[in-house]
Amino acid sequence: MNPAGADIIYDASNYAVTHQQLAHYGEKVRDRFLSIGSPIYAGGYVSYFDITPDLKFILGPDSELPNLIHCLGEGQALKYAPIFGDLMSELILEGRTKEFDLSEFSIRRFATKPLDKFWKAKNQHVAENTL
Repeated sequence: MNPAGADIIYDASNYAVTHQQLAHYGEKVRDRFLSIGSPIYAGGYVSYFDITPDLKFILGPDSELPNLIHCLGEGQALKYAPIFGDLMSELILEGRTKEFDLSEFSIRRFATKPLDKFWKAKNQHVAENTL
């Protein structure tokens, strides 16, 4: 996590943060988690994360295995956890989602098109995440 905010792209050659950035981030943590006490910054690291070729989530039933439901994010998708929880519980309990058509997020989309076509589409700014 970057104490300066989620919109900051890490530079792999610079892991340093200022005392002011840490103090500000500590305030955010204390405001969010009232019982946390005094948070301590122990360090961080730059990492890569898994992502789908078209930059869209994989959501919904598996195309081959019954009773397997996918809920895979693109990269750092933690902010979507509440809606994913609602959608997956609807799928499991009711067999469908009430308000969203998840067909564009199906894993089946990778079975019909070579993966390099997804990368080309993203490079041409055609793919969008519409969730």
